[in-house]
Amino acid sequence: MAQVAFEEEIMRKIFSFLIATGLLLVPMVTRSGHITNVQSWSRQGRKFVAGCMTQAEVMDSLRQLSTSASTREQQGIVARLRDMASSSAECRKQVVTSLIAALKNANRDLVLDRPSFFLWYYGSKLLADLKAVEALDLLITNLDLHDGTPFPFNHRPALGAIIHIGEAAIPSLNAVLAQSTNDDTRKYVVFCLALIGGKIARNVLQQRLAAESNCCIRNCIEATLNAFRNKTLPNQITSKDRNKWYDAFMCDCDPAMRITIKTTSN
Repeated sequence: MAQVAFEEEIMRKIFSFLIATGLLLVPMVTRSGHITNVQSWSRQGRKFVAGCMTQAEVMDSLRQLSTSASTREQQGIVARLRDMASSSAECRKQVVTSLIAALKNANRDLVLDRPSFFLWYYGSKLLADLKAVEALDLLITNLDLHDGTPFPFNHRPALGAIIHIGEAAIPSLNAVLAQSTNDDTRKYVVFCLALIGGKIARNVLQQRLAAESNCCIRNCIEATLNAFRNKTLPNQITSKDRNKWYDAFMCDCDPAMRITIKTTSN
């Protein structure tokens, strides 16, 4: 065993030297027999950091993610895809593009179709971890997807992903809030902006309030802005205000609740 460890240490030093000097530029073969991009040692020098997977390998990983019965295996798949996507811009693009395509083709019934639920549950988390703003259109379109739990704003994978993406999602949310004709979608957008929080989100909500014609959405915006005025954590929803803030989102947001916005001309 000591001899094996000694030989592995020598190989690590050789590969580190070759990488540092630019002399190592050879393709490596994966377990499935596919040739990957160049591999290099991690900065810690403890293990190889593989290059991008083949497209077939990425799609196979997503299939396993949706069908595995093991939470540990699913988390392991997400971790591998995240690590690969973080290794280069090319790998990130491959993972994000493949994941967006897979989610677009997934069954929208997350209650009865468990593979689709797992794909959305883990896939949306991965998109959020990667700050994949290119997936925002897809996520916003699917804000209403849920796993069947009665509370309307928990267990919605797309909603959670948008909130996790954070301030980078605000321009897209602002556009939807101003342009969408779907009141439910716009209510979800206000919810996302509220939990993202910060001065930019507050400014978006303040600007929208004056022009908002739906009573329910106005109430949601006003409740959010009131909660933002706390002294403990300004421009965020605190635990003290959360229940009252939640209540504002329980209203029925239908076209009958529209009001007339009076404007003054200069």
